[in-house]
Order: sequence, then C-alpha cells, then structure tokens
Amino acid sequence: MERQSQPNPWEDWRFRVLEVRPDESPAGASRLLLEEQGASSRWLHTGFEVGLYPDECKGYVLNLTSGQPSWFVSYRPIDGDGSQVEVSAVSLSYIEADRRLFAQEQVETLPLPEEIAQWLGTYTDMHFVPEETHKVRARSFLKPHER
Repeated sequence: MERQSQPNPWEDWRFRVLEVRPDESPAGASRLLLEEQGASSRWLHTGFEVGLYPDECKGYVLNLTSGQPSWFVSYRPIDGDGSQVEVSAVSLSYIEADRRLFAQEQVETLPLPEEIAQWLGTYTDMHFVPEETHKVRARSFLKPHER
C-alpha cells in the first residue's frame, strides 16, 4: 500500500492499494515499511490467505462476470489521526466486498491476473449451484381467505 501525507487541503492522509502478490515476508511480520520518500511511503501488509468457499460462489461468479475480475482489498484506520491503516482482508468475492463496504471499511479493487481468474472460474464451475427461481403468484389472484 502507498500512504501519502496531506495529498490535498482536505485530507491529512490518503491510502492506495498498489498490488497483491504472494506472501514472501519474514514469519511474524504483519506490516513492513518498504520505502519512504518525503510525504509518500510504501507498506507491505502480510499474512492473508485467499480461501475459496462453496457458500461464496455467487460472489465469485459476480466478480468473474463483472467485465473486470478483481481482487478486493479492504482496510480500516487503526489510530485516531488516521495515519495508519490495517488491511483486514483480501478476497475474490464481490458479495464479501459489499459486506465490508457496508461495515464502513474501505475496499479497493485491483485487476485479477488471468491465471487466478481461470483458477477461480474452475472452482466456481465445480461448486456453483444457481438459485432456483420461484414464480410468485400475485396476491390479487388469491381468494380472500388465502390472503
């Protein structure tokens, strides 16, 4: 992640996800400062597993059919002045990202590499079961005692 100090008169801090990559950090590290140049710094947040779950398949399908399959990276401030953030999750589920947005977390997207999209597509092909649609009969067609 990149952190910028006072990027404009209205913000004290701005954060931006730069990339998602395999975790190759030292054991036990969770947030490492990689580089600092003036008002900008780059941080590595580690220790996240991207697991796939059958009950999240609808969220994966929505991600894959969105036109731009993405990583969803969610984070939140961890101190009072907003100068640091904690990455809370890395996900492939569109629905999980929506839940995190509703919980007031910041969620950013990054393009999903083709090989990960293919892997996700294979998983959803094996596990996704579309919901059955049920016709709902209009209440006006029911007899008064059935309403």
